[in-house]
Amino acid sequence: MWRIGLSVAGAVLYFGVAPRLIVPGLRLFLGPDPSARPGRVRRLTLLPYLVGGATFVAAGLLNPHGLGLVLISAVAASFGGTSLLAWYPAVWLGRAPVEPAAAVGVQRSPGWIALGLLTLLLFVGVLGPGIRLAVPRDAAESRPGAAAASARPT
Repeated sequence: MWRIGLSVAGAVLYFGVAPRLIVPGLRLFLGPDPSARPGRVRRLTLLPYLVGGATFVAAGLLNPHGLGLVLISAVAASFGGTSLLAWYPAVWLGRAPVEPAAAVGVQRSPGWIALGLLTLLLFVGVLGPGIRLAVPRDAAESRPGAAAASARPT
């Protein structure tokens, strides 16, 4: 029963609360021109969605546990979990704009681009293959099923 409750809460947060938090901030960047809005919204939402998903998948490909884990975790979590960026803007794009006369712009910054690339490399290079944490031998032996796991050759 608690799983149903969590599913309902997640759906309400994802489809009801998140758009109300995201859209007002995004609308400032769209401007009042109806012909320019679709292109701007794609650059502001679809591009980050695709790049973010590709980043998670690239990191997942370095996972030593195989491609199956990448498909059920990295692809599903990144592209599925952030799909709001891909599909939701089309829902409200046709609504009458209430933005200022001109759209707010985002300046390109070589410093931020370099920092983003460095972060990408660290994320994929360090977290992609996974971080192996050492478990003290006493703690490992006290876990349920540890006797069967320790009997297997490594």
